[in-house]
Amino acid sequence: MKDKLKYQKEKWLIALDIDRTLIPDQNINSNQPSNHILDDEIKILNKLNKKGHKIVIATGRSLKSTEELFKNINLNIILSNFNGCYISIPKKNKILLETKMDLDILRSIAKEKILQDIKYNLIFKYLDHVEIENFNDQLILEFYNNFDNFKIKKLNIDKVINQPISAYMHLKIKDNIDTKEILNKLKAKYNNQLNLWYWRDKLGDSIILEINNKKYNKWSSILFIANKYKIKKENIITIGDNLNDYEMIKNANHGVAMINGLDEIKEIANHITKYDNNNNGVSDFLSNFFDKIGN
Repeated sequence: MKDKLKYQKEKWLIALDIDRTLIPDQNINSNQPSNHILDDEIKILNKLNKKGHKIVIATGRSLKSTEELFKNINLNIILSNFNGCYISIPKKNKILLETKMDLDILRSIAKEKILQDIKYNLIFKYLDHVEIENFNDQLILEFYNNFDNFKIKKLNIDKVINQPISAYMHLKIKDNIDTKEILNKLKAKYNNQLNLWYWRDKLGDSIILEINNKKYNKWSSILFIANKYKIKKENIITIGDNLNDYEMIKNANHGVAMINGLDEIKEIANHITKYDNNNNGVSDFLSNFFDKIGN
């Protein structure tokens, strides 16, 4: 009873991933746009917002694509974009944290011998645009064409002078290539400088290698925000599905894995949602959680 009374007065920070967590998978037979949030998910976030809790969207997406998702939704949210490397409050036009990557390190990994036969494209992510090496890459072009007025520029790795916030590579994998071995070798060499991981999906013969600043991730950005708003570490809830959610789910007092998440994420989570991202898994979990603590 004492714990319940205590929780009724305290403020919480709820950090949510977007893809395969907050938004449903794309359904080509649906009239809904591919980039949308289900109504019940919006309702619970709005309810928690009004009670004074902080809603953090923790995503690997760029700022522009995230703002596009929330542009018609009246929520006071904090955005942690590029996997924790850029934090902002859109409604206040306020930047809380902005980081950049080292170009020399990016040039070094881009020219790694073990990647030369499989590197199909290199993408640098900036606030309002991306720069890409290969304009014949239909996978990447189609992805960014989903966002209105999103600029795509040509990347010249030797001449670029503007430091990106994050980067990734599109790799074309051949049958005899061991992708795990490649990743392990890259991690061994760049472990002190970069966070490296593959996206969860292999798209045909394609796989995406994410490249991020070692000092920053979703969890470090969440702690930064919690400290700023004086929210206790034990009052942090994190919800996600993928490897870039690993740190925030492992370290949070209430780390929540989506039931549709990777096994590696479900193994380290304190909770697993009852429903997936297509069936309001986030709102179901949060509604039950806050009902139990009486908040």
